[in-house]
Amino acid sequence: MSFDLCFPTAILNSKISNYDTINSSLLTRISEIQQKIPSGGVNWLGRPYNTCGTFDIVQDPAFETVMQEVTKMVHVYASRLGVNIHNNTFTCKEGWLNVYKKTDFQEFHYHGGFLISAVYYVKTPPNSSQIIFESPLPVTMNPLPIKLHGPLTDERVRYNVEEGQVVVFRSHLKHCVPAHLGDEERISLAFNFK
Repeated sequence: MSFDLCFPTAILNSKISNYDTINSSLLTRISEIQQKIPSGGVNWLGRPYNTCGTFDIVQDPAFETVMQEVTKMVHVYASRLGVNIHNNTFTCKEGWLNVYKKTDFQEFHYHGGFLISAVYYVKTPPNSSQIIFESPLPVTMNPLPIKLHGPLTDERVRYNVEEGQVVVFRSHLKHCVPAHLGDEERISLAFNFK
């Protein structure tokens, strides 16, 4: 008899070692961007301040170091999925920043047109909202009477977030950010790779 785990959904959750140095320089640049660049994210319901469609952080040298660190994590993720990263390197094609003030949220969405996405956390004050991923499997009309919840049965998985944390996932995976409950801003960077 065998009990096989088929069609798993992989998410990499790691931390950059030198995040303190990276984040201190990023916070100054992010503040400058907020003062100059209008918010993007057309048709987003939650409306946190973001630069999706208004300012691509991939083109800004201030984000080069963090982008390199995140790209390393993306290659670790791809390698663990079985991709030969020596023949198939991933390039960051776009990125934006997200600034959540109290009660800001982001509805479930995915990053269409890309292979791998990543979120990096610059600032996570107390009561920072989690990132939640939804199972890509179709919802069943007749759920099993589960006693013990876990990765085989749960339809959603939640990650608490910390400064310096990188979460890497396939771009088709739906995710959201519930209402931010902290008094200080929660700041993250989103990156898409091909």
